[in-house]
Amino acid sequence: MPVPASVSVPTSKAADPDYNAARSGHWLLRAEPRFTRLLAAVAVSGIGDWFSTVAVLGLVLSLTGSGLAVGITLTVRILTYLTVSPLAGALADRISRKAILVAADLARTLSALAYLLVSGHGGIWIVYAGTFALEAFTALSLPAQRASIPALVRPGNLLRANALDQAVLGLVMVVGTVLGGVVLAALGARAAFIANSATFLISALIIATIRYPATARSVDDAEPAARLRPVIRRSPQLRIVAAMFALWPLGGGIINILIPVYGFTVFGDGRTGIAVLYGAQGVGFLVGGGVARRVGERTAVAAALGFVVDGACHVFVSQAPDLAAGALFMMIGTVGAGVGNACAVTLAVQAAPATVHGRLFGTLDALSNSVLGVSMLLGGVLTQVMAPRPLGLAAGCALTINALLFGGLLVRAGPRHAIAVVREAEETG
Repeated sequence: MPVPASVSVPTSKAADPDYNAARSGHWLLRAEPRFTRLLAAVAVSGIGDWFSTVAVLGLVLSLTGSGLAVGITLTVRILTYLTVSPLAGALADRISRKAILVAADLARTLSALAYLLVSGHGGIWIVYAGTFALEAFTALSLPAQRASIPALVRPGNLLRANALDQAVLGLVMVVGTVLGGVVLAALGARAAFIANSATFLISALIIATIRYPATARSVDDAEPAARLRPVIRRSPQLRIVAAMFALWPLGGGIINILIPVYGFTVFGDGRTGIAVLYGAQGVGFLVGGGVARRVGERTAVAAALGFVVDGACHVFVSQAPDLAAGALFMMIGTVGAGVGNACAVTLAVQAAPATVHGRLFGTLDALSNSVLGVSMLLGGVLTQVMAPRPLGLAAGCALTINALLFGGLLVRAGPRHAIAVVREAEETG
């Protein structure tokens, strides 16, 4: 149990590495070396993803000059999760998660090179096929990656591990954006595609060195602990988290469409404006991860407040007078989102037995990304009939209302019933 900051700590406890690991990100990395290696692999491949994302979108525009082609590329990326994630979640509960992660990285090492085959306008189909393959293997790996965190860290460090995962997401966004721009400017898109492929190979080599603990595996769907649906039915907390993951993308997808519009058109700063807003998001996730690991036992309250801050700040972004103000609100909102994500994921893990963690994350991925894809498509259509500021205001209000409603329900549900559900499932399984 975390010790409140106002309580003095005996010297013996302060000197205890386990205690310091629970209080500090630095000590957490030292105390949980297997998690540290997983995080390093995720960071390396994530930076490569940002290299590739910028290069692919530039390639699509150079081939077609069409915003529709960009939209198709982004839709392929999002909707891939709808088809792959449920299967990926089931696999993560049945076979070695380490094997899944290594195999997915090796497959992405090859898939990332598909873009090198593109030549001329007729090669756009290779872009679509390569994007589908790359994202399919990413979707295959995510449930195994997220379910690995509670398996690789001690229970008392789970929230801080999830918080550090959010911080690394922010760091990857910042570093990947900057380095990706440098590589593209200096060496071109082909170098970015090769660098992305190399990062997946490095990630596979890192994960291959991790010793995973021996854990129970789901081998029979008749086992109560191996079924996700009964666990969700018995856990109000898990139902609320699932609803939040499903409904946030309704506004979030529109926000994703508006970010480049804000930077390029509304604030009138062109590509620099887009880069600044994405950079602000990266800094926000980095800071949010640091904040989340300090919330102690008030995880539900922190999740609710974090998502409220996120929604409210997007309202302010939509009305910001200039790029500086917009970036500031974007950063603060993303701090809230980072805290909310880390806490919500922790609550979901605590509300489900370990034998369904893979299916849990696979289901949440499929749910949130399918809604996100529809919302982004809707956002693209609405930008043709609404000005960006009113549309952003409506999306921010939708996020805020969702956070207030389900955040309040989450706080009322509390963790005790969720823990009882997990114990019941494990005992009957």
